[in-house]
Amino acid sequence: MNNETKLHIQWILNALIVFILNGTLLQTFLLENGLDEQTVTFSLSVLQIVQMLTIFLFSGIVDKMKRIKKLTAFSFLICVPMNVYFLWLSFVPGARTPIPFLALGSAFNIFLGLYNVISYKLPYSVIEIERYGIFTAYSGLFCGVISFIASVGIVALQSFFSYFAVMRAMYILSLIFTTLALIITLSMKENQPPIIKERTKYAGNILKYKPFTALIIPNILRGFCFGILGMASTIGYFTGDINSTSASVLVTVTTISSISGSLVYTALASKVREKNIINFSSILIFISMSLMVAFNNTVSFIVFYGLAYFFLHLINTAVPIVVVKIVDYDIVGQYSGWRMLLHTLGISLSGFVCIPLFNLIGVFPTMLLSGATQLVSGIAYHLYLTKSEREKAV
Repeated sequence: MNNETKLHIQWILNALIVFILNGTLLQTFLLENGLDEQTVTFSLSVLQIVQMLTIFLFSGIVDKMKRIKKLTAFSFLICVPMNVYFLWLSFVPGARTPIPFLALGSAFNIFLGLYNVISYKLPYSVIEIERYGIFTAYSGLFCGVISFIASVGIVALQSFFSYFAVMRAMYILSLIFTTLALIITLSMKENQPPIIKERTKYAGNILKYKPFTALIIPNILRGFCFGILGMASTIGYFTGDINSTSASVLVTVTTISSISGSLVYTALASKVREKNIINFSSILIFISMSLMVAFNNTVSFIVFYGLAYFFLHLINTAVPIVVVKIVDYDIVGQYSGWRMLLHTLGISLSGFVCIPLFNLIGVFPTMLLSGATQLVSGIAYHLYLTKSEREKAV
């Protein structure tokens, strides 16, 4: 088994772990355990801050670290405490206070923050970086297919078993996936990374690096939109469009959108520039997010959520490929860390203001505003990449 295959497997295992312990499944699990919508969104924002601080602490040193493979492998162990806590809650439901979740969830978000930084650096050491774009597209497809199977399995199992019995099985599987991810990562053979003949003069000060500073606001706005869309389950509970059963369907739709997005991206990769994919997708996210809550029924909520997530997946695939193309190797770890820091800042802000904005201006205006943040971000990315191409052509 070569390194590229192993990295695909690691990405799939990581996707499954995050699928089970984060996102829609996490929100639904907390809501079904008795926590209200405001508490859930606030708690998730607090954890995003933990993730943001982790990114901040590691982004400055990751480019100097030589044992990226081992760091990546053993970082999976950080997922275990929250996983075990959720497994216990699946036997004894009723999270009367969010404090244990905040404590153990902080550890999990340390893992997410750390992985966000080092996942951009590891491919340089284990695969041919020239294949990164196509690797990312296919890996997204593989992760989507596996997540789809998992989501369909959850929906099917809930027809025969109780909600908490199904989640109990998921948390046991997550512990197994964590172990496998650690083992498969350690088994990779590290290649010689690119030789740096001359260090980037901005390597010590990311705030003077133009590819970073020009996209500060767009990355925050993209994170905000991502955060709002990522709370679809909680939003659906708030509006009355979603319950525990339809939330499971929402998970399935998410994976279908991811698979479709990856398939479409592989077809577009050699024909359409990333800047155009980002710009066009941003326009359609703006429209879809607005329509999610426009008709006040479960079907329209899920359908337009699926469309919004499809275009979001296209953007999420395109942006890392853009990073590899425009950022120098000796600063890519720091750049990726700070970019994710801004992205996570946007996500955390969305959790703090989501429900208050619903109460203040209404659900539809809030979703309209949230879609507009991605629209602005997409336009800004398009303008910057166009300018960058012109400068390189001179």
